Amino acid sequence: MKQLFMHASLLALCAAAAPAAAQDTATDSGRSSLTDEIVVTATRNRLSVQDVGVSVSAFTGEQLKTVGISDSTQIIQITPGLQNPQSNSGATSSYSIRGVTQTDFGFSQEAPVALYVDDVYQANQTGAQFQLFDIERVEVLRGPQGTLFGRNATGGLVHFVTARPSDELGGYLEAGYGSYDRFKIEGAINLPLSDKVALRASAIGDFHDDIAENRTGSDLWNRKEYGGRVQLLLKPTDELSVLLNVRGGKRRNTGTPYDHRVATPTGFGGSGEYDLSPGAVDLFGFAEPDNDPFTVSIDDVSASRAKSWGVSGTLAWELGDVTLHSITDYSKIDVLLREDSDVQPGEFFHFVGAGKQSQFSQELRLSENTGALRWTIGGFYLRLRGDFDQRGLITDLGYGVDEQLALYAVDTDSYSVFGQVEYDLSDTVTITGGLRWIRDKKSQVYENFFLIDGVPDKIPFGASGSPNLVDFAGKDAQSIYAARAQINFKPNDDMLVYASYNRGVKGFGYNAPVDPSGSPLFVDPVTFDPAPTANAAFKFEDETLNAFELGLKSTFGNGIGRFNVAAFYYKYDNYQALNLSGITQIITNNDARMYGLDAELFLNPLQGMDIVFGAALLDTKVEDVNVGGVILDREVAYAPSAHLTGLIRQEWTVADGTLAAQVNGSYTGKHWLGLSNAAVLREKGYVIANARLSYTLPSETVTVAVFANNLADKKYRTLAFDLAGFFGLVENQFGRPREFGASVSFRF
Repeated sequence: MKQLFMHASLLALCAAAAPAAAQDTATDSGRSSLTDEIVVTATRNRLSVQDVGVSVSAFTGEQLKTVGISDSTQIIQITPGLQNPQSNSGATSSYSIRGVTQTDFGFSQEAPVALYVDDVYQANQTGAQFQLFDIERVEVLRGPQGTLFGRNATGGLVHFVTARPSDELGGYLEAGYGSYDRFKIEGAINLPLSDKVALRASAIGDFHDDIAENRTGSDLWNRKEYGGRVQLLLKPTDELSVLLNVRGGKRRNTGTPYDHRVATPTGFGGSGEYDLSPGAVDLFGFAEPDNDPFTVSIDDVSASRAKSWGVSGTLAWELGDVTLHSITDYSKIDVLLREDSDVQPGEFFHFVGAGKQSQFSQELRLSENTGALRWTIGGFYLRLRGDFDQRGLITDLGYGVDEQLALYAVDTDSYSVFGQVEYDLSDTVTITGGLRWIRDKKSQVYENFFLIDGVPDKIPFGASGSPNLVDFAGKDAQSIYAARAQINFKPNDDMLVYASYNRGVKGFGYNAPVDPSGSPLFVDPVTFDPAPTANAAFKFEDETLNAFELGLKSTFGNGIGRFNVAAFYYKYDNYQALNLSGITQIITNNDARMYGLDAELFLNPLQGMDIVFGAALLDTKVEDVNVGGVILDREVAYAPSAHLTGLIRQEWTVADGTLAAQVNGSYTGKHWLGLSNAAVLREKGYVIANARLSYTLPSETVTVAVFANNLADKKYRTLAFDLAGFFGLVENQFGRPREFGASVSFRF
């Protein structure tokens, strides 16, 4: 890794993050959209990304379509340093930026990388996957965010901004067909109802047949998803606007399959290794007959259902030089999922999870963005109420129980005030300072017990005969703070150099393990009574990330290209680290450190040509991780040592229309799929390549396209559970195989 960083500067000259672009562009007619100048709101002001002292990648909705990005999880393909760990057969996901992540597959945890849609924070990780339709842009901000946005986040944020109503009649309709009988249709219409009122309605449906074959039952890995939103924009005066947003979505999918591989414990820290000996079977006497990850043998098809809806109101009011923003939101999500966790024909252990969570948030901001002194102050309130049911269905194990239930309710109330000030010391030097104070109040009531079918009462368990394996009731309130200090040096219009310090924080929380018996912190392994340490183990403390960053942004060749680079060092105190012991997930506090480099270079060397490269280099260490009773330093999960992206696109004028051909791809370097760093969790580096060919008619209203994703049909893992010591196997989840498709869109 040290050698890798020694050559980082050279690599950065030819590797770059995918371009950030947005609306309000000013470009030559001969320049294609992928190299347009950028306008983002990363600092709550509309600025060119080249003038923002933050490591940002951003893309317009048109760019996302150009590179074939159709859902929220796929932006990792074009954003260096961004990963998207998924669990629960693909039903739950979160983002990882620069190695900062949280991969607890329970339903109640908030992620350290915040997700926003139209300035509204999205707390629930089961709602982090959604189709992208009628999108204006997406912004990915690296590093702690605490002094400007609603919810504080240690790792960064991902912000999707949808297209707003406007005063022009228009819209679009797009339909596509592809592999596995995939049919997708989306569209939007914009209606100016008067000079002060506009309405925009948009919707999507995405459906495809099963990808994976099941030898012993129904096939799986299909998609049935649809959603929509209606927005009403009111502008009673030139100074006041109010945007009402009502949205909803529903999915009913069979899950991503788990590939079954026989494994045995190594005896070193409880980690597993594959058992490749002839005739090897798991602890239930089963082994998959082939190595095809998309062919399984399960008796209960994994499936997920989710329904979500929400309503929000956004107010912007110009009061002279000061602007007031108010963002009010209420939303609900209802999730049910089921998976065959033993990954074989026998009914040994299946998992069912259900959750209902409501969210209310209110953000108020005052800002003044004229003159040498610019400032923003604000307040944020978040209220979460959730009831969750996670259970293991246990059959044929001879233990005399049929279900193990984990029932819990989690309430969160968070209050915060924040502010940031920028001051121009001169025409070339600007200093920035910011603070945030947060008060988190959380409570959890949790119980874990066993039931036998037909018996109404809990089954006594352990030496004491207690009806509960373990239970917990906790309530606490804590205050934490975030801070920012930065200096920008801009010697000319084409260069920005910045140095920053960020103190990022994330509040305390509570563990909610599906089966607490796998950790002696929860359950005594001899008596199976609650361990003396159980109450303490349920709570994990707040984490603090001290982030130091040095960056350069430059434009050269009279706008022909841009080169941006940022180096960072993270000192993590009480990092909320997720580990897995059997099927017991537990978050503990461990110190950690991370350092690395992000770079971006994009060029428009010839008329109609875009060349884009990206690089993110990373080195991580988490200290004193308990791996099966052995204390070890480990690398962070889902944190590849190198993540490279690239795109080449050429446009030609053909028959007065525009023909475009492109190839894009990404390289994800070696990384671990779990904090234990077990041998079976090491994923080798891999390359994913995509291709697209499109033609836009002279009217510029109709575009037809053909595409191929995962062109080489690369098989790569996106998730793995090391259950060598529990089931004698490893569960592996793989990314989507090669897909072909075609689409046609009409704009009016």
